[in-house]
Amino acid sequence: DSCESQAVICREHIAKHAADGWFEVACFSDPAYSDSSMNRPGIRALMRQIEAGEVKVVLIFKLERVLRSTDEWGPFRAFLHKHRCKLVSPTEDLTDESPSGRLKNNLLMSVAEYERLNTAEKIRIKLNEQAKRGYWTGGLVPYGYRYDEILQGLSPEPAEAAVIVRIFEMAARLTGLAQIANTLNDEGIRTRPRYHQRRNGERLNIGQKRFRTDILRRLITRPLYAGKVRMNGHEFPGQHAALVSPELWEQANAAINKRINPPARRFSSRDKHFHVLKGLAHCGCCGRALIPNASGKLDPTGKPYRYYTCGKLHKERGDAACPVSHVAAVPL
Repeated sequence: DSCESQAVICREHIAKHAADGWFEVACFSDPAYSDSSMNRPGIRALMRQIEAGEVKVVLIFKLERVLRSTDEWGPFRAFLHKHRCKLVSPTEDLTDESPSGRLKNNLLMSVAEYERLNTAEKIRIKLNEQAKRGYWTGGLVPYGYRYDEILQGLSPEPAEAAVIVRIFEMAARLTGLAQIANTLNDEGIRTRPRYHQRRNGERLNIGQKRFRTDILRRLITRPLYAGKVRMNGHEFPGQHAALVSPELWEQANAAINKRINPPARRFSSRDKHFHVLKGLAHCGCCGRALIPNASGKLDPTGKPYRYYTCGKLHKERGDAACPVSHVAAVPL
């Protein structure tokens, strides 16, 4: 049932209709995307091809492989009819020219949606039961732990666990999060290397980042380090070993959860066209967005010199080896 196998079956069906003038225009697939929505790259590309008049037959493995939502099935069917495009499957009869065929397709879509929602409901029930029994509910292995395949659970990672304890102790002594982050970064301590495989097969390291205040806040507020498991707003005693005591966890959270005064209200309207390339310009080397950055110095007209900074350099600072770094806004 892989995307490759589905494509092979569809190509064999095209070869059987070669005498009717069938040929493959393009092959669109959305691996690792949920079929609960039509907002997927492959589907959007397919619809653009249909609008351009380049596709007259959409060949699919099964109807449930395209969509599992009755809310979006009607608009998609109307879109196909508008552009006089047929939906064909080598494994199912999807003709809807007759009332019975239209009813059959609607029933297939309803059954597919029911299976999707029912599976999601069973997974939620399972995760809730796991949390009640104190088991880790999965996801990325938290910083400070490693996954023990023998125990099928979390066990402390000595080096990272020492960093976690140190973070909680510094926070409990009312040390600011920015100061904690600067201390760890100056000592060369970074987050755990994490490798993510993109949908195009590229393997990307999304870890080994500098510590920031938002990262520290998420670590400190996580009850996992106090030996608890959180699920749907409820906390349960965990099966894993706690890295900090409940008292230390409470002290650190009380220190960082102090009320923050909101900034003063601004009555002057923002200049929306001050950085016209915000969200549009990207670094050609790192692929990250260029973030507007104003210098502290003023030009002869009294306005600050404006720059666009590579997003990687903006977050990673000295760890980012970006040859672009800053670009002057006015010449750009």
